[in-house]
Amino acid sequence: MLVIGGGMTGLSVARCLRRLGVADVIVVDAGTPGQEATVRSSGGFRRQFATAIEINLSTLSLPFFDEVFASADFSGGMQRLGYAFLAGEGDIRSLSAAWVLQRKMGVPSEWLEPADIRARFPYLETDGLRGGTFSAEDGFVDPWSVHQWLLRDCRRSGVTILEDERVIAMDAIRGRIATVRTELRTFEPSIVINAGGAWSRLVSRLGGSDLEVDPSPRVKLVTNRHPQLPTDMPLITDMDTGVYVRSEGGAAMIGVKPPHRAISFEIDTSAELISWMAERATVRFPSLADAGLAHLVTGLYEVTPDGLPIAGRDNRVENLFVISGFNGHGIMHGPALARALAELIVLGRPTDLDLDALSPGRFAGISGATAHGHRDLL
Repeated sequence: MLVIGGGMTGLSVARCLRRLGVADVIVVDAGTPGQEATVRSSGGFRRQFATAIEINLSTLSLPFFDEVFASADFSGGMQRLGYAFLAGEGDIRSLSAAWVLQRKMGVPSEWLEPADIRARFPYLETDGLRGGTFSAEDGFVDPWSVHQWLLRDCRRSGVTILEDERVIAMDAIRGRIATVRTELRTFEPSIVINAGGAWSRLVSRLGGSDLEVDPSPRVKLVTNRHPQLPTDMPLITDMDTGVYVRSEGGAAMIGVKPPHRAISFEIDTSAELISWMAERATVRFPSLADAGLAHLVTGLYEVTPDGLPIAGRDNRVENLFVISGFNGHGIMHGPALARALAELIVLGRPTDLDLDALSPGRFAGISGATAHGHRDLL
């Protein structure tokens, strides 16, 4: 079986396939595995979501991280500083509904009244806030360290990992991929798994199909050390402004929901964009007006029309499977979906997840360039 894409998701699928007894598993990556979305990720992990599917995916991914953290050759863990979501008049109902669902599904999130927000986060400007949620169990992992552990574990288990090999062609015969060609060699795989991240649509088109996954450029600002924000502050998302901020080694990492969701491989790092992001951030975090910019973190989200990932058998090509479209939540949801997809391929069905709602064919008749929602914040 051939996995295209050596990020965290592709490696997770390969590892699960080997654990299920698949003898010949090959991962091919166009560059150095993990150097695209994985290494650029913030590494956030949370169960505070607004849909049962997303909460379930995070919950079912937890055993993977427990295994990683318990491994003798992994020295890290999850930094449980928490996540907070804050809402004004426009978002208070949706946040309240999400909180009710979270509590129903066993997520230990708590409701914050405006007075609670002021007391807990005295460094915020709280005017206009109607409420919030907070979960102390949410936190952060180091995605690069987790990826490198996966890389070692895959190699130990017998997965072949090929670097710097871009897939340039797939040849299909009677609705099945017969050969996959890179610049260096040709494969004749029984199964092809598209784990190409933001490039997944291009990969599927090589196989004679299509996929409702598109690249969406993102920029994060990292400030110089900023003592006005505590080093143990949670990641705080202000739904009114679309800003989220977390402390990173005494600095502040700032992300802002784009005003329009661009579909492009090109990333805007103009002075105008950076100035707009900084201005938005100071609405709730006024002390950031005095912070200096240390550097930018840029990357690509892989977005879908409904904000949910895609996993399952391609509806046009019999032996092509897809796992992609994580909308910025790959660290949280990738492990659970990787196991489910591997079980679908090997066993015929997943043991813990129903993948029908995440199937590649669910967007039939929708134009990916125009139909994308805007569900980034919750």
